[in-house]
Parts: sequence; structure tokens; C-alpha cells
Amino acid sequence: MMNIKKLKKPLFGLSLFLGLAAMIGYALIANSSHIFATWISKTTQTPVTINAIDFHRKAFTIQNLVVGNTKEAYIPTAFRAEVVEVETPYSEFFRQSVVIDSIKMNNVYLDIEFYTEDKMNGNWQALINNMKESDEGSVGKRQATIKKLVLTNVHVTLILSDGKVHRLSPIPRLEFENITAEEGIPFNEISEIIARKMIYSILSEEGLNLIIKIPLKVIKKILPFI
Repeated sequence: MMNIKKLKKPLFGLSLFLGLAAMIGYALIANSSHIFATWISKTTQTPVTINAIDFHRKAFTIQNLVVGNTKEAYIPTAFRAEVVEVETPYSEFFRQSVVIDSIKMNNVYLDIEFYTEDKMNGNWQALINNMKESDEGSVGKRQATIKKLVLTNVHVTLILSDGKVHRLSPIPRLEFENITAEEGIPFNEISEIIARKMIYSILSEEGLNLIIKIPLKVIKKILPFI
């Protein structure tokens, strides 16, 4: 007959391990909004806040993501999304090639600023340069792909070097497919390519071009990251 005392030791060890794992898992989930906000903040080198993150079977939802502006900006907030839905199996984030099924952002508020009259310097140039600096220190290089990126109800504030504020008509929907980044830590690269696509599309809107009074080919020179 099996010795009950000998059996209790491994069972106790297993129970202790599972208990510790559960506690660590709970702590990570409970503090996920703070952890993720800190991660983004290190990438953009600006203040970032997140109200909450809700986890689902193959997706997670970020509530009220706010990305702060650089010190030179007039407005303290560069980007805000009331809801960000990321749909993909969690196992994807551990692969060499990360594939995200979709990222949907709703009620997006965006601040675009130019600091000089020639519009050669702006807040989003600074933010994306910060993201690039973050990538330079990365060790592993992995590919990141977003199958679909959707932004709905996009509100844009444009501030020129003279301090004049232009609030554009809301953009109902921006949609992009099969966005890829060849190198960099996936999160840093994902943040950068979203910013690129978003700013490029908004600056391509006819109404915004009329305000800036420069053609799209000049906008590409203004924003070399496009």
C-alpha cells in the first residue's frame, strides 16, 4: 500500500505551485493596465494612462487609452481612444512572426501639431522618433503583421506654428489591411506602423490639405517616416 505521508508531500508541493501561479496570474491581470501603460510610455517617452483592460478568450479590450504629447506641444494629449479592441490568439505574441487578426479603435481623438512655419517639425515626428529610439535598443527582431486596422469616429485637432487651432470635421472611418513591419520588438513596431498609417491617411484628407495649403508630396517630405 502506498505510503500516505509520502504522497502528501508531492501533492502539497503541487498545490503550493498552483497557488503561487494563480496568485501571480491574478496580480498580472489586476495590474495589466498599469503594466501596459508603462510599456507604452517607455516606447513613446511620454505619459500614458489606461483605465482598464478586459481579457476575453481570443481578444482583449483596452478602455480609454491616453498617450501624452511631447514637452513642446500645446496640448498635453497626442492621442486618445475610448475603446481599443485587439483580436488574436494570445499565443501569437510568443511567435517569431506575430500576426494580429484585427485592431479596432473607436472614438479616437488626435492632436497634430507643427512647431515651425515650414512645418518641418511636429509632435508626431517627435513621438515616432522616440519609438524608433526604443527599437534601436531591442535585441530580438521579429515580424509583426496586422490583418485589419480600423479607426472609427476620428476627431482631429490641427495646430500650426502660429498657434491657430483648427478642429476638423469627424472622420467616420479609416480602415487599413495587411500592415506589416519587418523588424523591431512587435509592440514598438505595431505602435509605429499604426501611427504612420493613421497620420498619413488623415493628412491625405482633402479638407486638411486645404488648411495646410501644401500638396501631398510635400506632406511626405514633412513627415519622412511615411
